[in-house]
Amino acid sequence: MSVTKLDLHDFETVNRYLTDRLSEAECAEFEKRLTQEPELVRELEAIARFKVGLQVLHERGDLEAATRGPHWSYRWLAVAAAIAVLAIGVMTFRSFVTPGERSMLAAVPAALTDRQGNVLPSAGTFTGVSS
Repeated sequence: MSVTKLDLHDFETVNRYLTDRLSEAECAEFEKRLTQEPELVRELEAIARFKVGLQVLHERGDLEAATRGPHWSYRWLAVAAAIAVLAIGVMTFRSFVTPGERSMLAAVPAALTDRQGNVLPSAGTFTGVSS
């Protein structure tokens, strides 16, 4: 059973029990529940081990180092990755928005025009010179 299976009231009661903040009546009632509910005992032990582990980390100075956040080089790596993703996104977006060269395929010959808008000849006589 994991710690997350406790409801909020039981979790608060376990914390108050471990810090000796229950009244005598509440303490007696909680200890009676501990004799009847082995799952509650497991939860109590898990929370107690977690708190002891945090205390040990705090005493060694490792807790503050772990909660400080990522090292500065990781931040630069994250910034570089974000810039790369942004650049790829902009290039992809521009390739869809920016019209490319006009296609030379047309359904009717009158649709073929040059850059000035003049209709290109679709038929004609061409002479080839051979040497």
